[in-house]
Amino acid sequence: PVQLRDSFGTVEWRSPDAALPSQALRLADTVADLVGHLDGVDVRIEGKTGEITDDAVVLPEFDAVVEYVDAAIEDGLESEAVRSYLDRMGFDVDAFEPVSHEIDGRESISTEEARELRLEHAERVKHDVRRARSIRSD
Repeated sequence: PVQLRDSFGTVEWRSPDAALPSQALRLADTVADLVGHLDGVDVRIEGKTGEITDDAVVLPEFDAVVEYVDAAIEDGLESEAVRSYLDRMGFDVDAFEPVSHEIDGRESISTEEARELRLEHAERVKHDVRRARSIRSD
């Protein structure tokens, strides 16, 4: 979710914090493409759904964004509302495989399990960085 912040002249972007570097870069490329689409189209904030068309970028009102954020926190991409929102906003949700799905359903994990998960993810990050190619925005 993105929130335009008039009072600070900034854009607030709540990004995934457990994504692999290649996924974060792919996501950044998508956001850059969407920002490039803003030139010459009507941008407005209204309603609950949000969408991008050839003529307009319609961002949902803040209360709706909060609902999407809560659904994303609670259910992630399993939430049809989140998937639908991201799809309408130009994101290919099937291109991402959140690591969180691998530990889903556990109430808690032991210190040893947490250590093993961190080590496994560190290996994935290392492998992801080693196979990285130049990104489009280079």
